[in-house]
Amino acid sequence: MILVDTSVWIAVFRKKAAFRIEDAVEFDEIATCLPVIQEVLQGFREERAYRMAREAMTALPLVESPMEESGRRRPRRRHSIALHVASHEPR
Repeated sequence: MILVDTSVWIAVFRKKAAFRIEDAVEFDEIATCLPVIQEVLQGFREERAYRMAREAMTALPLVESPMEESGRRRPRRRHSIALHVASHEPR
């Protein structure tokens, strides 16, 4: 499972998307978490785009929280890698 960072999703969902996530990672390997979904969705201004992104992101597997109800950390059984995309604009 690969946990894709918010910055990557922002690049994917831009109107002039210059980044295709499928070019970086197998789509079947992608997971998300609720904080990433929240961060991405709060950036949408248009209702239609918001709904489409919400539907797409909530269809992905969710990574479990590393915290138990007691607030203490539990051992992680799965490892995830955050995928970050650095944007570089030529001068």
